[in-house]
Amino acid sequence: MTRSISRKRFLRGSLVAVVLPLVAACGQAASPAAPTAAPTVVSAKPTTAATSPTAAPATAPTSAPKVAPTMLPSAATSPSAKASGTVIFTVPGGAAEDADYKPMMEGFAKKYPNIKATYSPAGTGYTAEYNQKIETALAGNAAPDVFKTLVGFLGSFAERGVLKPLDAYVKGQPEETDLAGFFPAHVDACKYKGQFYALPHDGAPQGMWYDVDMFKKAGLDLPTADWTMDQLLSAGKAMTKRDAQGRASQFGLGPPLWLTWIWSFGGDILDEEKQVCVVDQPPAIAALTWMQTATAKDKSSPLPAELRQIDSGKLFTTGRLGTMYAVRATIANLLQVKDFTFDAAPIPTGKEKRLVQLYVGYSTMWSKAKDPDAAYTFLSYWTSAEGQRLRISRQGLGFPSRAALVDEDWYKNFHAPKALDNRINTAFSDTLKRGEARAWPPHPKDNEIFSVFDKNLDALFDGSRSPEQVAGQITTSINALLKS
Repeated sequence: MTRSISRKRFLRGSLVAVVLPLVAACGQAASPAAPTAAPTVVSAKPTTAATSPTAAPATAPTSAPKVAPTMLPSAATSPSAKASGTVIFTVPGGAAEDADYKPMMEGFAKKYPNIKATYSPAGTGYTAEYNQKIETALAGNAAPDVFKTLVGFLGSFAERGVLKPLDAYVKGQPEETDLAGFFPAHVDACKYKGQFYALPHDGAPQGMWYDVDMFKKAGLDLPTADWTMDQLLSAGKAMTKRDAQGRASQFGLGPPLWLTWIWSFGGDILDEEKQVCVVDQPPAIAALTWMQTATAKDKSSPLPAELRQIDSGKLFTTGRLGTMYAVRATIANLLQVKDFTFDAAPIPTGKEKRLVQLYVGYSTMWSKAKDPDAAYTFLSYWTSAEGQRLRISRQGLGFPSRAALVDEDWYKNFHAPKALDNRINTAFSDTLKRGEARAWPPHPKDNEIFSVFDKNLDALFDGSRSPEQVAGQITTSINALLKS
């Protein structure tokens, strides 16, 4: 069930790894989905869990994609094939995710018969409960050997020493790791203080989904890769409909994502040394000014009070929202659309550039893994082209971190009945290929930093405080955090 949410929680999804059933990776936590299928390999009951921004969709697709052949690999002859032992592997889990991982687990068992890998899903779905389970398992010295770490936790986990640095394996097993096969931005995202603490098993940049019919009815040209934020602001005003009392029947713009907007206006959150907050600098203030104009001034994006009353998860699918900003996996919910045509485009260019947030699925190893060589063999397979193909192509909804996979038939020719064209498949990969996406750099105080934005954004969007005042308060609070 979709529930109404505050703008703060809606916008926090630009960084925190929770999944909104409609706007995937844009804010509201999904209801936990209990697994409906047994684990692929069972040697122990699930005891732990983990979460990611590139989560399996909350609902299964209603239109089956073309899928890659699921022929299982032959036994490996590479050095990692000599590894043996047991591996406990944990992700949040749920009916769709469990089914996605089944062919991958079978593929691993075929290729590495000397390693007994157990798929042990948390059964939490992509909720805060997943990370709570991981924390509990770590505290009890009973964590899974390999698990999914959520956005916002890689830095703190690495700093605390609960993740094993992977550099020795990356250098010692170059063929199995195949760093060159990943999108470069995904590789960069997995480093903390210059060391690898993860490898990426998937992850998409943010893009803009839009209602084609709403644009056409307003007499607007459809968005292109050359669109600017000024054009987006103008289009939002043209598509918004409010009555004499100011009540909205249609919004032109979805809530903007603060990190992407600040980056695209040439700003940042922290300086290069990650020691000082720079949100009070002119580029970031320009981004906050745009965001306040869209809400408090133009009222083309829902106000905080409206988001507390609206069933926000259905705004776009019911034809009441002109644009929304989310990752490619959102297509899972857009398959339900019947009454209008939609499409995808890159998020428009800001004052300086286009630079959007990349969500990364972090594959990590516990620092106390029982059989670390076997654990890395599993982790490298999970993130390999073969492992991703077997897992993602079943539905065709996720976004692979391996660059070559976006050119395979099961991804590039995915069909959605009401999509205008193939940009639902190319808009996101093109953003990466142009170097216009990056992940939030891991920091040990990620979540505290995110919470500062949570506490201050409503005042920006309802117009009760100026962009300069909001930026000043955010900067003061974050600097205090960094010094503590």
